[in-house]
Amino acid sequence: MSRIGKLPITIPAGVTTIAAGAFIGQPSVNLTQENTSFALVDGALYTGDMKTLVFCPCYQDRLTIPNGVESIEEYAFAYCRLSSLDIPASLRSIGPNQFSYAGFASLVIPEGVTELRNATFDSCDNLKTVVLPSSLTHLESEVFRYLPSLTDVYSFGDEPEVVEWGNGV
Repeated sequence: MSRIGKLPITIPAGVTTIAAGAFIGQPSVNLTQENTSFALVDGALYTGDMKTLVFCPCYQDRLTIPNGVESIEEYAFAYCRLSSLDIPASLRSIGPNQFSYAGFASLVIPEGVTELRNATFDSCDNLKTVVLPSSLTHLESEVFRYLPSLTDVYSFGDEPEVVEWGNGV
């Protein structure tokens, strides 16, 4: 998978699906007014029904995900330089490689999220603290892979099922 870079990208009306990770490293995307399959809110790209976050621009500093979003597409935050991310209570699932190489120092996963997929926090060099919800029941392999600054992981529930132990769980 190669990074796109700084090409201007406008998603036309005929595009109804976008592959996970399609915009890794991209500073922004635009939509034509005719495209109803997707929505842009504060620079982030969502499905038209606002249930899935598809992409966050890599140079965005802060993002509040709107209430009602239930899932985040794989690699949506890869290489993002976010210093602040607010996740709504409506979120249920966080996909694999979700925050790969993201820049934030701490993250609170809200109540309601039941699973963290493979390599969720892969190579987040600045990540120091993660707070896990009591609703978390499923933890895949290497969720906490290659995190040189990680010092604290807080969990408010029972120990979740670990699907596979790896070099980062």
